[in-house]
Amino acid sequence: MRKLFWAILVLAALYAGYWLVGSRALKHALDNWVETERADGVTVDYDSLTVQGFPSRFDVSVSNLDFYDPHSGMGWKTPFFQALALSYQPQHYIAVWDHSQTLRLPIGDVGVRSDDLRASLVFTPGLSFQLNRMSLVGAGMVIDPGDGLDFAAKTLRFATEKAPISDYGHHIGLDVAELRMPRLLREQWDLGGDMPDTLDHLHLDATLDFDGPLDRHAIEDTPPQITHISVAPSAVTWGPLDLRLSGDIAVDAGGQLDGSLTIEASQWRRILDLAVKAGLVPEANRAMVEAALTFAAAASPDPENFSAPLTFSGGKMSIGALPLGAAPVLKLQ
Repeated sequence: MRKLFWAILVLAALYAGYWLVGSRALKHALDNWVETERADGVTVDYDSLTVQGFPSRFDVSVSNLDFYDPHSGMGWKTPFFQALALSYQPQHYIAVWDHSQTLRLPIGDVGVRSDDLRASLVFTPGLSFQLNRMSLVGAGMVIDPGDGLDFAAKTLRFATEKAPISDYGHHIGLDVAELRMPRLLREQWDLGGDMPDTLDHLHLDATLDFDGPLDRHAIEDTPPQITHISVAPSAVTWGPLDLRLSGDIAVDAGGQLDGSLTIEASQWRRILDLAVKAGLVPEANRAMVEAALTFAAAASPDPENFSAPLTFSGGKMSIGALPLGAAPVLKLQ
């Protein structure tokens, strides 16, 4: 019994030493990163930066963080942020955000408020911190860039994991419940009592292939570019309207899209009304678009529903046989 006691005592002392060395090394690495960023002209200010959590975790906590990168015009301000990692599984982190924070973007500041916002991130072992999988859950979310463009959602769930079919592919999922439309858009679209203010449900299931890994270099340097998009059946439900899409799109080195998405829509005439009100379809083109969609819906048992391919080719896009003009260019900066 005495030998067992001393063995336990020695193991406890060794583990305590491991945690102490590990916590100091982590704090030293964070301090070095801060100094490196500051030397590069990046603003990194905070009131406190601590590593705690003995004996089972490394808990990094920062208060009143103000981060701004003048090279990219990106920044982040938050009263509090915490990243938690198990000391025996240091590649797995739990991130916890404050109820209020501000994202600084080239287009302006965006306020983010939430009742709860946290994420789980798992990286592959190594110093590059390549993302293996991630899940993020938010409740009572409000994203407010100002000027009446605030979005709100009851719940938000986002997840991604490495796709086994390619070296740098990621399978992603997004699920948003009760997404409230911005006041400015509701007024612009003149919804009145015709449509609810909130989207009932938004669901996205897709796989993205990249030309490089999602790791710390993707943030510090040029991000990897998307080379292929595969969309599994995904949907948006808004009152009586239902929009579904699926398909595959290739992306070349210049960001040009090539492929198609199958679009299935219920009550497509009401969707067209909204698209015209939103300015997505010019009023002058309404008759032409309506004629083309009527033709596409003729093959459906219900003429208020239609299914047609949204095709991207040669820098152009079309729905069915109807040309829509220039296709967007997908280039991550």
